[in-house]
Amino acid sequence: MKAFLALVLCVPASAAQETYARPADGTVLRVGPGDGFAGVLEVGADSVLRLGEVRGAYRQVFVAEGFPIYLHEDYVEVDETQARVAVAGDRVNARALPTTVGNDPVGHVGSEHDDLVLLGREGRWVRVVAPEDLPLHVPQDALLTTDVAAGEVLWERALEVRAARRAWMLAAFQANDPTWRQETAWREEVAWLGRQPLATAPEAELAQRRERLRRIGADTSWAPTRDTVEAALAALDHQLEQRAATSAPVALLPATPPEPSAQAALPDPREREARFLGLGLLFQGRGVAIQRTGTVVQEAVGPDAALYVLQTYDGARYKLTAPINRPRLADLVGKRVELVGRELELASVSGPVLVVDRIVWQER
Repeated sequence: MKAFLALVLCVPASAAQETYARPADGTVLRVGPGDGFAGVLEVGADSVLRLGEVRGAYRQVFVAEGFPIYLHEDYVEVDETQARVAVAGDRVNARALPTTVGNDPVGHVGSEHDDLVLLGREGRWVRVVAPEDLPLHVPQDALLTTDVAAGEVLWERALEVRAARRAWMLAAFQANDPTWRQETAWREEVAWLGRQPLATAPEAELAQRRERLRRIGADTSWAPTRDTVEAALAALDHQLEQRAATSAPVALLPATPPEPSAQAALPDPREREARFLGLGLLFQGRGVAIQRTGTVVQEAVGPDAALYVLQTYDGARYKLTAPINRPRLADLVGKRVELVGRELELASVSGPVLVVDRIVWQER
């Protein structure tokens, strides 16, 4: 079938202006011009397609909203911090599945595609939203022609939907991806350490900062985080070199435990946890349903931050958050309560988290 179709003469569409069409409801868009090619996307009668070249009984079409494709990681550059992908080549195969076996390319992308939306990874394949200039194929008899002006309006609206969906996907990625949250927390900590004074800091504290920065630099897998760490380390090393030039050599590791005042200057990781759990709407609808009874306590972890913790009667501790009406957690402090919600394990919070959905009863 494919060999036969390869002989079909390709007739270009009119170059005078863009033309558009609506597909019949339930139309399947395929990798190539024939039923033997894999289907990629099913569209409804409310969609609009931009028309391309005629290929026998089929026609090339373009989808404004895009569709998922796979690119091999050897030919792309991924910006994990912004969930974006840039193509590092001129004719990189875009595929509907993460394999080269029995999987014809959808088409090709090149270095001009430098802002594709990252959807995820599967092995050594990167999943992205296809650009709007990557064609699919549809039977010509499944297309319902539409007025050019009306088609242009519908196409522009579809592009706006694409942009809005992109923003939503990025926000969802940042809210739900544990690696993104962990890397963000690390960069916030590095920035906090960078704002602390160097010239007047005790040597033991500088040594602690260097050790913490080195640990973050060793644990991170993201280049932007590593760059931030290296800049902070360079500033710290410069300060140590200046001290060494004007006084006795600085001991990088303290011979004795640091003074309490030096320890107090370092950030309390629970303060970051408290701020993160304060974004209760992030956790709506997530987790495993549980019901627990115990006493709520409040732990002050900063000048304007507090953790709310449920201590159960069997010795368990749950850090609390609530997707709706968070202030009520403060009203539970010191009371015996029974809570219904969902249990979560989060990379940026130590210990289990209980997302409070409902208070069954509370001590008066």
